[in-house]
Amino acid sequence: MEQIKVYVHGFRTTKASKTGPDVRRRGFVHVYIFKGDERLHALHFKAGTSTDECNYLAIKFGLKWLQKHSTEWDSAIVASSSEEAVKALLGGKEYKRLKGIPAEISQLLTSLGKVVLVVFPIPKVESKLVAFTPT
Repeated sequence: MEQIKVYVHGFRTTKASKTGPDVRRRGFVHVYIFKGDERLHALHFKAGTSTDECNYLAIKFGLKWLQKHSTEWDSAIVASSSEEAVKALLGGKEYKRLKGIPAEISQLLTSLGKVVLVVFPIPKVESKLVAFTPT
């Protein structure tokens, strides 16, 4: 079987309200799954309130996809746009404000029982596939 590549990106925007000082924060998560050059799946949704939370959620949902489709792959690479998230996972750093998401990611990685590399960055050539592929 070919290796699965999962590209994840999370970010937050802040938009001032037109009616006053209230600020709306919106988090976005993007997850793209590739097998070779073929895009198998894409997830896009609003989630999270901080950039850190969005990046962790992107990794988490990429891993959840791998878990759900575990019979379709032998090994996988999860490439994140967030160096901070990857370093924190490798170093076991826990952010209290993230409500256990990093620990949940570690449990997911362990439960998969297969080789899954979590890396930074998303390769430049392949990031064009992610950024410019219509959904």
